[in-house]
Amino acid sequence: MPKYISLIHRTDQGRKTIKDGPARLDASTALAAKFGCVLSQFYFTTGHYDQIAIIDAPDEIAMAKYKTAVEAVGAIHMSNMRLFETSEYREIVAAI
Repeated sequence: MPKYISLIHRTDQGRKTIKDGPARLDASTALAAKFGCVLSQFYFTTGHYDQIAIIDAPDEIAMAKYKTAVEAVGAIHMSNMRLFETSEYREIVAAI
């Protein structure tokens, strides 16, 4: 299953309700399953992004549905990038 990294910024609403964050994370993990995704890793960060998540998704459509549903809550904004495993990287580079 393809992996995605989500770079997450909290919105003003998310900052004001930060104490609800752990419950939102639990709800987000359950929501991922609704779209066939798995929130496999989550990190609270310091620096440019507030949080980072690794999500396994069956395809880009499922990932887009999950992202849209999570952002509809209004607490975060996600920027997603597809991750390629080492073997995939080698295959891509070998084709050049």
